[in-house]
Amino acid sequence: MEAALRAFFWIAGTVAALAAAVVFGLPVAANSDWARQRIADAARDAAGQELAFGEVALSPLSLSVAVRDVELANPPGAAGARALRAGALTLALDGGALVRGRIVVRRIVVSDFDIALRAGANDAPAPAAGAAPRGESRAPAGIAVRSLRLERGALRCLDADGAEVAAATDIALDATAPEAARPVRAQARFRLAGEPMSLELTLDTLGALLAGEAVAVSAALAAPAFDARYEGSARLGAPAMFEGDATVHTASVGALMARLGRPLPDSRPDPGPLRLEARIARAADGAIELTRAALAGDGIDARAAGRLEKSGEGMALRLAVEGERIDLDRYLPAPASPPSTPLSTPPAPDAPAG
Repeated sequence: MEAALRAFFWIAGTVAALAAAVVFGLPVAANSDWARQRIADAARDAAGQELAFGEVALSPLSLSVAVRDVELANPPGAAGARALRAGALTLALDGGALVRGRIVVRRIVVSDFDIALRAGANDAPAPAAGAAPRGESRAPAGIAVRSLRLERGALRCLDADGAEVAAATDIALDATAPEAARPVRAQARFRLAGEPMSLELTLDTLGALLAGEAVAVSAALAAPAFDARYEGSARLGAPAMFEGDATVHTASVGALMARLGRPLPDSRPDPGPLRLEARIARAADGAIELTRAALAGDGIDARAAGRLEKSGEGMALRLAVEGERIDLDRYLPAPASPPSTPLSTPPAPDAPAG
């Protein structure tokens, strides 16, 4: 994901520079070998990954440029051939900034996109010779992006073999960054496991994040049966690191469990609201550590600490819990029914010889 982010902004910045060159009269044909190779080199220099794309259209009058059928390949040896695909990438430049000798992108729109994130991606082969090392930004200097829109997209999580384990679809995102040194604010709508969700995100700042620095992050997620918030910091790396305060709240445990496909028994009343507050952090070994966790509801008032870590092919949550009131039975789903085994009829005894 880190490499894909760098490559994306490299591509956008290089396309913007080419558009500016046309505005200033440089004789560059939109689909010339020179222009196409320059854009492809940007992705390889940023992440050591190959880039393919279709038609490039530059419009000096509207200060805009469009690139169709963009595909960014995975590093050699990675599961799956493609890390990012976009049906179209368009951007518009700020004419006033060009007059002052600056390249400022007023708006980028990425349409019909598909991004694949792989398990163990941080262990991918090192970038090719000349690529930016992890934690070092080589984005084109002097280029700023004020607005970004993603529409009609999907974000898929793959296991080490390339099989899909989770996917967010119908993604629509709008992000703004009035100045390079100002916070980035984003709003997104998407579907996860078929459920509509929305996300509000603020981070300070994108340039620092891409440079491998820790930045302040604020996020709020709203879903039909619960909502969640995070206030803390994040840093790209291997693995990506974060540390902060998280809150998860549901107004109805019964409704939440039903949406998760694990409904409570019909004979058990809905436990009502439940709230979890915790300090969370990503450990160096990739596990998620929970400290100062508090769980409060009608049937529970407890404190906990523990770790969420990889265990075999899945994840294991290990918690130490203590509290004045812990009635877990009220919150547990109905036990799975064991598979039925048909009764076999013993063979009839042989009839006595007559």
